[in-house]
Amino acid sequence: MNQLPDILIIADEDTVYGVEHGYYPDLTKSVQDGNLMVLGYDNWRNNTDILLKERPLCKGEDVYIRNPYTNRYIKASDNELLDIFCEEKSLVIKEALVMMGAKHIIVEDNVFDKEQKNKGFKARLSNNAKGIGGSLNTSFSRTESLNIKNQIESEDPNRIPKSYHEVSDFMDNHGLNNDTKLCLLRDRLKRDGKLTGKEHYTLTYLNEINSALNVLSSIDYKIFSGSLDFSLEHNHIHSISKKLIIEF
Repeated sequence: MNQLPDILIIADEDTVYGVEHGYYPDLTKSVQDGNLMVLGYDNWRNNTDILLKERPLCKGEDVYIRNPYTNRYIKASDNELLDIFCEEKSLVIKEALVMMGAKHIIVEDNVFDKEQKNKGFKARLSNNAKGIGGSLNTSFSRTESLNIKNQIESEDPNRIPKSYHEVSDFMDNHGLNNDTKLCLLRDRLKRDGKLTGKEHYTLTYLNEINSALNVLSSIDYKIFSGSLDFSLEHNHIHSISKKLIIEF
């Protein structure tokens, strides 16, 4: 998989020029560090590597976070951001285990609250016609509605594992090569030709977006829009951990 930056901002050409020429040092550093990509509205269509869930509105608020499991960019203000990350991670993990020959994948629920510093997105909204002002807060904590059990549980006693190279290619194309447990199972498949027995695997969520949110919280967005404000908020959020029992 082509490793793209965690954050994508689509902006006007003047802003892109300023970033490229160092007028906004924090943005330029993030670009140089490989954490951020800034594209102009006129040329993002020509970049075939860029997949967007939602087209830019060209109003200075087009900030995206990359989903490492699909390499697709999702708007940071999308109310379903965390839901999408959780769902797609579940499906990708399941498919990797199925390719390794897992005959049964069972979920044991373990949802717990955790008090932590959470990077929140705040977009101040206004309606000039009605004279109404307000704010929209998305704290990346909407997880209760997810039915992860349905997304990841699987059963087929007749499964036969795919080859090591097929499994390895899938993991590489879906951002799983940093998952130590899956990599060890894949390497055992290469060594033994098949996997047997029962394995326990803890599937966690939220960590995929932590680095992206850290980048977001360090950027001054006033150069894009006065309505953008990514900042640290102290939230009581849901951190999700799912224990999987896998039988090969």
